[in-house]
Amino acid sequence: MALASVLLVTVVMLALAAAFFASHRADLALLTTSTYREQTKNACLSVADILQYKLQNNRNFGAVAFSDETETFPNSSGQEILSLKLVGNGKHPKANRIIGKMPLSDVEFEVRLVNNLKTSTVTETLEFDPESPPRTARAWVTARRGNVTSHIDVIFKQSPFTTASITSNSDINVELANSDGYWLLGAMQQSGNNVRASGKIRGPEVWSPTGAAVQFTAPPGMERKAKPPYGTMQGKELEMQVDGVYTYLKPGMEKTVQSEATIKGVLSSGGGEVKIPELDAKSLQGASRKVNFPHSNIVFETSENAKGDNVHRLMSDGKELAHYNPKNYGGDRTFVWHDSTGQKAASFDLENRVMTVSPDIELQVGTQFSLSSTTHGQSFGSLQPTLVLGNSDNGAGLQASGIDIDGSVGGFGAIKSSAGLKVAAKSSLSTTPDFGIALHAKGDVVLTKPGANANDGLAGDFKTFSHAASSGSSNTTLDKWGYLDDAGMTAEAASFKGRPLAGAGGSSQFQPLWDELTADFPADQRAISYRDALLKAPVAEVREVDNNPDWVPTEAEPERPTIVTTQAEPGGPGATVDNYVRLREYLRSVKKGAADASWLETNPDAKVSREQDVTNLVKNQLSSFQLSAGQQTEEVNGQPVLSWNSLSSFFKGTNPYSATYAPDMLFRGLVYTEGNFVFDTQRQGVYIEGALVARGNVDIKNASGAQFVYNSDLLQNLFAPEKDDFSIPLERAYWAFY
Repeated sequence: MALASVLLVTVVMLALAAAFFASHRADLALLTTSTYREQTKNACLSVADILQYKLQNNRNFGAVAFSDETETFPNSSGQEILSLKLVGNGKHPKANRIIGKMPLSDVEFEVRLVNNLKTSTVTETLEFDPESPPRTARAWVTARRGNVTSHIDVIFKQSPFTTASITSNSDINVELANSDGYWLLGAMQQSGNNVRASGKIRGPEVWSPTGAAVQFTAPPGMERKAKPPYGTMQGKELEMQVDGVYTYLKPGMEKTVQSEATIKGVLSSGGGEVKIPELDAKSLQGASRKVNFPHSNIVFETSENAKGDNVHRLMSDGKELAHYNPKNYGGDRTFVWHDSTGQKAASFDLENRVMTVSPDIELQVGTQFSLSSTTHGQSFGSLQPTLVLGNSDNGAGLQASGIDIDGSVGGFGAIKSSAGLKVAAKSSLSTTPDFGIALHAKGDVVLTKPGANANDGLAGDFKTFSHAASSGSSNTTLDKWGYLDDAGMTAEAASFKGRPLAGAGGSSQFQPLWDELTADFPADQRAISYRDALLKAPVAEVREVDNNPDWVPTEAEPERPTIVTTQAEPGGPGATVDNYVRLREYLRSVKKGAADASWLETNPDAKVSREQDVTNLVKNQLSSFQLSAGQQTEEVNGQPVLSWNSLSSFFKGTNPYSATYAPDMLFRGLVYTEGNFVFDTQRQGVYIEGALVARGNVDIKNASGAQFVYNSDLLQNLFAPEKDDFSIPLERAYWAFY
């Protein structure tokens, strides 16, 4: 009886179970599918982690053809949790695949690398995906278990050194001198438009009925697509001007909300400490040739000899390296310094006071380096010197135990100091995506007030060169200026200086240029006579007809006789860029109190000729204009490439030297200091594209304007890889699961 009861209960339970499974079959299948889908998703993400690990440790991974290799990954107990195989045909990376299995979940997967990091160090590369962003690796991962398949599309991007346009481990203070000045904050990408400080941020107007001095801007081309806020300002305290009064802004305050809407950015106070990453100068990218430079104290010196001539000398630690007298060709104007191999490493223009470091060379000074200039026995002040690094094809560098440049810096490359770094204003230093550092210092970076410079641009210079550029039949070579070698620039400058500004009798055409020029450099009678001779109008022969009413034509005298009253005279040769530059340099010397008439000498047979000097000045001027025209980043086959903006288009634009705000300091790249960053150039402006990172304070004083543009392309390849080290920091920039 008991057995029968048990059997009956068993039958009933089986029947109920059968009924349960029959009624919930769909739910159980859904549960299984959900489990499998979770497992395949986790497998995709795990494989993405493995890819990131492999690419970070070998930037060439996937750029060469795989040979069949198998790897297994056991857990702590030795049980296999993952196996993968690198499959290729041994000939071309396009056939590369990664297949594998996760035994514990029975998930199989396959990986196709669409492209690797596009490194130029490999000879055989993939057919890159044109939709992949620059400096990225893209992969498609497929995972399967049973009838469930999951996919992930993942992109890895090189990590930039910083993700903010300005970072300070202390305070940030921005003080504008002009009522119409701006603190502009932008970014070339959709992120990085941030200002971060561990301490206080004190800045100009963020709200008033008439507008704000602080402005966050959208990335170029995204003005209509992206909506504000465009960036964030975060510090422990925010003390900003609100309707002319310094106010501490806190989240949620009505004034904070009003200000955020006005500046199109977020104002966030109460933040924690900002961590500044270490950056050792020795680990940075730089010029490939390191050259020991024995001269630590360079001085351009001008003095007056017994005849009253100006003599220019190049001094090193109190000893003369070279001298030049332009009136009697005493010595060479240019002094060339060669390294131990006999190659040209640096050159010095004694008259214009320009030191140039040759492309792809880093001068290394074991002690502190200084560059300055002085004059003796003259009534005019000293012109500041200029340091020029490399060219647009190959940057150059200067590294020393402290750097003090009592003048401006220009060109392409990096300046690195193991102590403080001081540069005078009117500087423009640029870098490239593969040469990211601009300024690096263990101590303070101080940008000081400008002095007079032999190559300073005047508002009239821009008008003159713009007029000349439009008068040329073709500007093809001119628009390629940034890509010309030294010989090409010299040839183009020699041609450009002959371009007309006004013809004979064309005083009205030349008058605006003359007025602009003499506003800076008042003219004397010699300059006026030179100008008048250039623009002298031609005199035509005037004939007065004999008005004798009794005259009758005869065979001997068929026409009425005339009397010549005025003899015809030829006009002047007209004004060219050459004449303008000569006038400018002569007037400059007059203003100094030592008139140098050799600038007005045009006779090629004369003892003193300034032909080559004028060519060099035009060459320097065009190079300065090209730096002002700037560069833009374009993608070529998915790779960011810097290209120069057109000089012709630049000359057709607004005169930048008469604008309200023209940046006096322009740096492209990373500006890094373990001390303070101080900008105090007395009503000048600063522009930094890339990022500014300071362990100390960021202090911008008395500026006409300050513009910071974050550009991650200039912050990725900062570090020079060591031998046999192919590692690179990466971040997962994007992934889509489906």
